[in-house]
Order: sequence, then structure tokens, then C-alpha cells
Amino acid sequence: MRTTSVYNSLAVMVVVAVVSGCASNRSIEPPFEWDITGEFATPGTSLTLTELERHRMGGEWISVSYEIRATGFSPQESLHFWTRSLDGEFGWFSGTVDADGLFRLSGLDRFSIIDYAPGEPLDVALVSATTGKRAHTKVFPVPIEAQGTGGTSASAELGLATGRHFLITFRGFQPGEDVQITSRYETETKTSSGKASQDGEITFAVMFGPGDHGKAVATASGKTGTVSLEYGVGMDAFKRPLIGSANAPD
Repeated sequence: MRTTSVYNSLAVMVVVAVVSGCASNRSIEPPFEWDITGEFATPGTSLTLTELERHRMGGEWISVSYEIRATGFSPQESLHFWTRSLDGEFGWFSGTVDADGLFRLSGLDRFSIIDYAPGEPLDVALVSATTGKRAHTKVFPVPIEAQGTGGTSASAELGLATGRHFLITFRGFQPGEDVQITSRYETETKTSSGKASQDGEITFAVMFGPGDHGKAVATASGKTGTVSLEYGVGMDAFKRPLIGSANAPD
């Protein structure tokens, strides 16, 4: 059995990160409340992860490297780069930012992760031990995305390590537009409706039950257009897409 709900404020999920060549301080709570909205960020700060390269590492593993840049911090500050996993575990790495905003982890100019599932978010924060300022961002090393008609699109975010909770986001609708949402799994179909936010987005939370696995499809339809997104459930949520498939990253 699963329950579904529609709302238009995006919740933040979390996930584990691995840094090549750096030792993470694990099982330590951050010095702030990491709420699901990311609103713990200090006004005037920003954190950006820009992908540099990705490699297939045998089998289905994918390695992705990022450049990290931040604003609102100075080279004189002692900085900690925090990660949070799907299991709610935290880790942090020491680093510094230069005058151009480039952040280095223990002297390294790139941040590398491996073995992320489709839709699994990389949720990170930069915290100054000197001033207490915080910045936050989230990226998806292996995104689940789809394009629809009329400029609409959709993406899925994996919310739990069980592979049974997802947040589907539909985009490209008109603000306040009535949107019909359909969720299909095996022989079950559920429908609901909602209104797009001022940004033209609407989100759809889906929770599956123990033992559920296979494929599910979420569809949003309005006057602007229609978009459908397929994603794996349960053990199938962790199957990496093959290179060249519709949901495979370049």
C-alpha cells in the first residue's frame, strides 16, 4: 500500500557523499539544525557545485567530480563542508575558500563521489567555524528526468535508502494552473489534482510499502501540456541506467 499527497513547496532529501583522497569525520552531528527545507542557510551566502567530469567505474558505478564555489565567506575563515546521507548520517571535511570563491577540501580543488543511485541527491552545506555562517545546495549526480509537451518537465528525487519514498516535481506549468496527477504502479492507478505554484511547479510525494519493487509512472497534465516520468521502486530504485539509455547521464 502507498499514500500520495500533492503540494507545491519542495522538500529537501539527503544522501551520502564520498570525497576522493579526503578523510571524512563521520557520525558527528552538525552545529545547527539541518531542516528538510534547507532554510538554515545564512542570507548573503551561496554554494555551487559544478560538474567537471564523470566516469563509469566498472559495472554500474559512476564517479562524478565537482568544482565547489562559495560566496559570503573569506579566505581567513575556518570552513567545514558537511554532507548528509539518506540514512541521516553526517560527515564533514575541512577546507578553505580563496579570494575568487573556489573552495578546496584539504587542498584538493575537486570533490568526487561514487555509486549514486538514480534520483539520489547530494545534499551539502558549507559552515564557517569562525563566523557561524552557512550555505547550502543540493545536486543530483544521476538525475531521473523527463521532458513533456508544451515545455513541461519532471524529475524524481529518492527520499529514503529503502527505495520506497520519492518526491516527484513537475515544472513548466502556468502559475495557479489546475494540474491532474496520475500515479501508476503495477495494476494500481491513483489520481489527484493540484494547482501549480507561482514558479509553475507542483510536487507529488509517493510512498510505497514493504516488498514493493518494479517500475512506477507519474504523469501530470494541464492546459499547458503533459509529462510522464518512469522510475524504479524498492530494489529497482538502485539499478543504475546503462549508458545510452533514456535516463542515463551523458
